[in-house]
Amino acid sequence: QPLPVQALPATALALKVAATLAVGGFDGDRFPFYFEDVDLCLRLRERGYRLLLVPEARAIHRGAATAGTGTRFSLYHATRGQVALALGSGGGGLRGAGLAALFSAASLSRPGEDPLASRALGVLLGIRDGLANQCTEHEMHGS
Repeated sequence: QPLPVQALPATALALKVAATLAVGGFDGDRFPFYFEDVDLCLRLRERGYRLLLVPEARAIHRGAATAGTGTRFSLYHATRGQVALALGSGGGGLRGAGLAALFSAASLSRPGEDPLASRALGVLLGIRDGLANQCTEHEMHGS
């Protein structure tokens, strides 16, 4: 039986086109990398749409092809997305954003492709930009 859920990852997401268009689709301006799927799911639920997980469905996701694993770029966007999402969309305001920032900082304990100092800068810039609801051009292009 399909199970109702709050949000689903876009890695294996089937959407009704009319419902997706009714809520404005993916918001690539607010979420250029990461959490655009969660944002879309929350907006769908706010408009009364149901999200269902189909337990027998299977998908293969070859992750980190664009942003890498444990890179400054990936940590920046993950942090920025978590903080921005928590700040809005009923995510708990500043308290929720603070928790998102804390969880992002905790991710620095895992190994990554980039040096720790570079990854830490990505997290700090992500917190800053998530709180400001912006995405700096420098970080957006990974340069």
